[in-house]
This record gives sequence, structure tokens and C-alpha cells, in this order.
Amino acid sequence: MALRDFLFPEKSFSEQPGHMSQVKEMFGAFCYPSQENDECGVHYANGVVNKAIGLSIKDIGWERMKHIIFDVATKRLRSSSDFKDYRLQILNACTDDSKITETECQKIADHFDSVGITGDKDIATTAGPAPTSSFDFDKELCAIIAKTCSDLGDNKGGLEKTCNKCANL
Repeated sequence: MALRDFLFPEKSFSEQPGHMSQVKEMFGAFCYPSQENDECGVHYANGVVNKAIGLSIKDIGWERMKHIIFDVATKRLRSSSDFKDYRLQILNACTDDSKITETECQKIADHFDSVGITGDKDIATTAGPAPTSSFDFDKELCAIIAKTCSDLGDNKGGLEKTCNKCANL
């Protein structure tokens, strides 16, 4: 059993929905975020988004998707963003990425549709920030991982291989 299974969220350590129709009504449009309700189910319901991303990674590959995911997570979302905003920004980042084709961006849109996070059938056209060509994703990610390894004192535990790989970059 995985802590989180992106392709099968219902098989995660803490069962999560894989489609918006499975998200409890109490986390709907009129939910008021609090610690008691997991900020309106933010951790509970993210299995839906994880599934859309997992299917996209399966189709397009991690090497091409990782830049889009990182860009959206670090530059394009606000604290008030919802799943539809996430979908829109993933599609915006996709169209901004010259390495990903329009057909592949449509596949990503289809995966979001398949989990019930729908939007316009057309690829998003709202301009987002231009990708930074000098950005080294692996180096930036490894800096974050190295800090985590240091903070956790985990240079021989479960993160050992990742920490060691990053130390050699």
C-alpha cells in the first residue's frame, strides 16, 4: 500500500477519492475552511488532482511534466485557488512549454475531464509567466530535498538514494 497512489487514490494509505463525484458534499462550494474540516478537504480530496496528474505523467512522461507541475505549484497558484484554477494553470503552463505539443496538452485536459475537473474543451489561452530557460529543475528540487534531508537528519534513511543523488549534482 502506497502512502499516496496517484493512479489509484482509493488504494492510498488514507483512502482518497479519484473523481469529483466522490468528494463529500460537506466540502462543496459553501464550505468554510477550518482545521476541523481539513480546510474543506484539501488533503482528502487531492486524490482527484493527483489522479489527473498521474495519468498525465503516464502519457507524457515525468521528464516533460515535472517542469509544468513545478511551475504551477511555485508560480501560478494563489492560496484561494481551487481545482479548476489548478487545471487552468496546468494547461496554461503546458501551452507555454515549447517541448510539449498541443496534442499532449489536450491529453492533459482530457485527464482532468476524466476525474470531473472540467473546463473549456479548448486548451487554456490565459497567458501565464513565460518559462525561464535558465531554470535548472533538478538543481532547484535537489536544493529543497537536501534541506529536507539535513532538517530530518536523514542521510541514511528512506531518502538516502535521493539525498546522495542530489549531493552529486
